[in-house]
Amino acid sequence: ASSLRTKAVKNGGRWVDFDAVRSGTGDFGKRLGAGGFGTVFKGALDGKQVAIKVFRAIHEADWLIEMKVMAEVKHRNLLTMLGVSGDSTRRCIVLPLADSGDLDTAIRSGLRDQQLLRVLTDAARGLAYMLHELPTAVLHLDVKPGNILVSGGCGLVADFGLAQLADKLAPRGSCGKGATAKLTKDSKMTLARCGTEGYWDPELDLTGTMGLASLRSDVYSLGVVLAETMIPAFHSARQPLLRRAPRTPEAAVDAAQEMAEMVRTCGPALAELGLQLGASLAEEQHAYRELSRKWHPDKTTADTTAKFQQILDAHTLLQDRAGGCAHSSCSHTWSSCGKLSQDQLRFLQLAARCTEETRDGRPWMDEVVQELEVIATACPGGGGR
Repeated sequence: ASSLRTKAVKNGGRWVDFDAVRSGTGDFGKRLGAGGFGTVFKGALDGKQVAIKVFRAIHEADWLIEMKVMAEVKHRNLLTMLGVSGDSTRRCIVLPLADSGDLDTAIRSGLRDQQLLRVLTDAARGLAYMLHELPTAVLHLDVKPGNILVSGGCGLVADFGLAQLADKLAPRGSCGKGATAKLTKDSKMTLARCGTEGYWDPELDLTGTMGLASLRSDVYSLGVVLAETMIPAFHSARQPLLRRAPRTPEAAVDAAQEMAEMVRTCGPALAELGLQLGASLAEEQHAYRELSRKWHPDKTTADTTAKFQQILDAHTLLQDRAGGCAHSSCSHTWSSCGKLSQDQLRFLQLAARCTEETRDGRPWMDEVVQELEVIATACPGGGGR
């Protein structure tokens, strides 16, 4: 125990007596969940509810890495480390207990849109701090709903077991084991594929086992989370663009990209036809006739159907009259409102930008924060901090 304690202190951990940890968890009898490197138990220490992440002794290196990262990154939107402990077979990190669980659990428990936007914005703030505000950037590399916790209505990024210090980033084209360079936004590093399938940066999967990590790898992962939280709203609002709700992260990304592309390509055509939010069915029928004469004067009406339907789908994306609300200031949640408001459209487009296949098409994390703050302010009942 003394050698463990020495290692813990050296890596920035505050040692907690293991007997207190074992007693506080009821001898590790209150399991909350498990991940790739450890199991999390509910407990109590010094009268406070806590979560204890337990690693097997063979994963001591992962315990030390996570401990070191958590000792160095301190931000209100990053989960804090309360202490560390261990015995001959286990290594522990003591963490605050999130009162609403992870993002998935909070959504199932009725997290409303304004609260959801706040949690997602908080998570982006925490990640932006890691990537842009530290002397040496830290890549999280495992951003997913299960690693975004909700406590007190705020979002907290958790689980730093795969985090990488960006002092290992090497410029593109450099080679050699252990190559290092001053960090720039154009830096990349070769890295064994890691994270969670469906959420990891596609550039980390270039060869099947190795890939390139960059300061926009976490942007992609967060973009998948944005798509997953937004896309079910389209399905439940009976949008015709989705025949069934996506059941995987990859399907959510594909749906977000497809709908964003539809808005990009059909937007000019909508404006050309004079279709605005609130257009009536009669106005749409008139636009259809005008479209037929203007684009295909010598062809049958059927020839224009596919093109017009594409445009009409884009319009429907902006306003679904089947039970929808008439004003963008409605107080309904996204999933119950039958129209896509401008803040939702911006959210969709942000998710699509974040999940571009290559990093050059993605925004920086601090830009994601700025956009989410704008969307949160526009959302009914929203507002930045």
